[in-house]
Amino acid sequence: MATATDTCDRKRMAISGRGFAGATLAAKSSLAQARVVATSFAQHHPDAPFFVLLADEAEGYFDPADEAYRTLFLDDLDIPDVARFRFSFTSQELTYAATPFLIARLLDFGFERLLFIKQESLVLGELESVVADLPEGGVALTPHLLAPLEGGDGAERELTILLAGVFNAGFVGVAAGADSARFLRWWQNRVYRNCRYAVAEGIHYEQRWLDLAPAYFERIKILHDAGLNVGHWNLPDRRVTVADGSVRAEGRECRLFRFSGYDPDHPEYATRYSPRLRTVELGHAAAVSSVAVRVRPLRQRCPHSGRRARHLQTARRRYMLRGPLRHAAPEQLLCMAERTCRWSTRTNSLLVRRLRRATRSAGCIPACPRTPPACLRPLDSVGRGQ
Repeated sequence: MATATDTCDRKRMAISGRGFAGATLAAKSSLAQARVVATSFAQHHPDAPFFVLLADEAEGYFDPADEAYRTLFLDDLDIPDVARFRFSFTSQELTYAATPFLIARLLDFGFERLLFIKQESLVLGELESVVADLPEGGVALTPHLLAPLEGGDGAERELTILLAGVFNAGFVGVAAGADSARFLRWWQNRVYRNCRYAVAEGIHYEQRWLDLAPAYFERIKILHDAGLNVGHWNLPDRRVTVADGSVRAEGRECRLFRFSGYDPDHPEYATRYSPRLRTVELGHAAAVSSVAVRVRPLRQRCPHSGRRARHLQTARRRYMLRGPLRHAAPEQLLCMAERTCRWSTRTNSLLVRRLRRATRSAGCIPACPRTPPACLRPLDSVGRGQ
């Protein structure tokens, strides 16, 4: 049995725990999926605490104290220079990059066994045994595929899997110990600056790094269980049946079903990542997918949208890729991105007026002004004392 006691302090949450626990993480826009994971986990593990790391802030959209799970924030984790870490990534990248930090922090709280389950998941059975069988310091990983793919498109689909990574980071089991601590420190170090979608560079968020784990660390256990991590990547080949309220995959109890990429606004597709995979083609698995139809994300107004979001993303990329910018405070770059957005808006409006006048009078179109905004020029000198 696992127990946990906590006293909530917004600056830092103090938790003491033991035994087994589960965790996920999400931004508030995907809080509905996190609630599904937490609720279904509690149904099968009523004595185990469950934690949700909120990658952003509640900002009045909901009250964390009213949730059925324990809420953690980025400030509760041991992330070096958390302000820079938060600025460096988009919302999606941030939820992925924080994964090893969340796992390590919960083990620091005293839990001996931990299961990390990514959002967009549904727990259908008991999972504690997955980590109970791990040796001290062991790590459990699940491959996307368990057997060579047959058919004419088998090689093509396997190449797609190789781009994303052999293992799926949506289900990771960890037992406390020296070996798992080394694994987590290595994973943290790699994703701190390299957690993005850049398959040409060998990066697929936090997931692709796991390919190296079995070669680097001795106590990695690869789970060959067809009932774990059932998702769109293996649904075409993994036979799912539903009978008498029980879900089975290849004849084994299906204990974790993943809805990765499922969009409730387009239920006809099993995932947005593979438009060829339609829900009607899933057979009995479509009945499990129907659960996700009822899951709606928390609607919120994004503070950075449209052109502003693009300039903010540019500022992030310059911060990540250019050495001198790494010494800039995130607040400086946010301000520069905002100024760039205002300059772009004014310039585009001026261009539209000039085009209209030129069309009416001379019939010629003036060239776009090439002078960059003043706020972009200081970017290269940030941190140089200029």
